Amino acid sequence: MGVNKLCKCSRPSINCYFQQFTKRRCTPYGMENGQCNTVAKNKPPVSIEKEIRPISLTPIAAKVFESIIMKWVDETIEGEIDAKQFGGITPVSTTDVLVELVHMWYKATDKLNSYVTVVMLDFSKAFDLINHHLLLDKLQSYGLPAHILRWVATFLLDRAQLVKIGNEYSHSGHPNGGVPQRTLSGPKCFLVYINDLRTTVPLYKYVDDSTLFEICDKNDVSVIQESVDIAARWTEQNDMKIYSEKSKEILISFAQDGNFRSTIPNIKIDGRDIAQVCHPKLLGMTISQDLTCNKHVNNIVKKAGKRLYMLFQLKRAGITQKDLVSVYVSVVRPVLEYACHVWHTSLPQYLSDNIVVIKRALKCIFSGFGYAEILTRVNLDTLNVRRAAFVKNILI
Repeated sequence: MGVNKLCKCSRPSINCYFQQFTKRRCTPYGMENGQCNTVAKNKPPVSIEKEIRPISLTPIAAKVFESIIMKWVDETIEGEIDAKQFGGITPVSTTDVLVELVHMWYKATDKLNSYVTVVMLDFSKAFDLINHHLLLDKLQSYGLPAHILRWVATFLLDRAQLVKIGNEYSHSGHPNGGVPQRTLSGPKCFLVYINDLRTTVPLYKYVDDSTLFEICDKNDVSVIQESVDIAARWTEQNDMKIYSEKSKEILISFAQDGNFRSTIPNIKIDGRDIAQVCHPKLLGMTISQDLTCNKHVNNIVKKAGKRLYMLFQLKRAGITQKDLVSVYVSVVRPVLEYACHVWHTSLPQYLSDNIVVIKRALKCIFSGFGYAEILTRVNLDTLNVRRAAFVKNILI
């Protein structure tokens, strides 16, 4: 029996199965359970506690059931989510929040004596520290139907998980908090949980990445410390924790006299100064104090250059040209295009470095041909043409 025919035959049974458990306000037995695979944030990880991310693998049937339940949740919280929350909302992406933030910072620093203080807050193990009872209270406050609320409660409170490392498995246990990562419900639940985090200065969120900023003249009294204190109090009240060591502060200004920076006190979290840096990363993009993107372009050129090694190795292994082009399009080129809406106006000499990487990649695949000829053969546009199209699309 073919897969399509099997799906058609089993659809009524699965539908009835899901309806019965929805009416009973609980998840089918075992569906809430998951296997946690560990993924290192940095390779090799230096600290198991800080640099290992647990990825929860739930049964396929659970994902289907979860997607149905999440439609109810979406309909309930629609219009309630903070307008400055860009994460987990289709079709918004990290590029959208970067474009909006950088535009506001450019506009603010057009004034001669103005500067922008930006604080990037890092929540420690944000998904793992969610208090289930606080989350359920917040979902209930938005008017989520009782039977759906009960299902979410069962999915979270009755969840058992075990950890797999290599071929070894841990004993199964019941976590007393948190939402499973890489599930459909995890990000949605986190959006609801963090939704009431508000400050007196603008606060932009992308799921658990929170960025607040303040626009000041040199003679103004800064109030951003008060907003950071508000965020710190919110984390205490909601059983969360701000990781002060990874939180960053950057002062953005076009002023020629940089001495004023030394007169601005450092931002403190729990009595500790957070690092004041020149080139922090925000949602994967390197931000500079003068808002030039040259540092970012240099970084992505280096990153893409490292990925060329994989392309060379695949060619040596005898991979076809068609497959090599697919690897280039899906692995190498996206690095050089990410958030290009923000940095496509960088100086030509920096943008030309992107072209050098692209030429090396394509000439690795099609040795003996010129760059323009290769683009014609595989029907690909130049980076400049693609960037212009991306920018046009976001402006329409």
